[in-house]
Amino acid sequence: MQHFSQNFYDDAKIIVLGTGGTIAGTAASSSDHTGYTAAQLSVQDLLKCVPGMQEALRGDALESEQVAQLDSKDMDFATMTRIAQRCAHHLAQADVRGIVITHGTDTLEETAYFLHLVLGNACAELITQKPVVLTCAMRPATSSEAQAGECCQVTQHGF
Repeated sequence: MQHFSQNFYDDAKIIVLGTGGTIAGTAASSSDHTGYTAAQLSVQDLLKCVPGMQEALRGDALESEQVAQLDSKDMDFATMTRIAQRCAHHLAQADVRGIVITHGTDTLEETAYFLHLVLGNACAELITQKPVVLTCAMRPATSSEAQAGECCQVTQHGF
């Protein structure tokens, strides 16, 4: 796999596709880690909670898009197909460095495998140059132990 320096892309951007899940969940209390409702925050609202985002981006732009808003136990073929289509669209853009997909934990593996199969065939050359990363959390965004910020920030450092 090739690794590109910061200067390889001029005006590069990272795309964040939101799908809902626990990572975008909310609860009535910050101490409630289990009695939450998944998929309540938009990806835009979720990204506002990420500490140190500008440092993690290292000068890249960030663009977000809400592809779905569901509890990942409700993920279906049509939604996975829509995610794959949006990935293919963004991967084809010269200024895109990579894609992050915020997702629920229940079907993360299935979506990752689906994207591997579909994008691997359709966008093989692009995927070797531009990573597609799925990230999730076991605690809702409103939890005092929320992981959304850490998950997104760690993911951004990978580009």
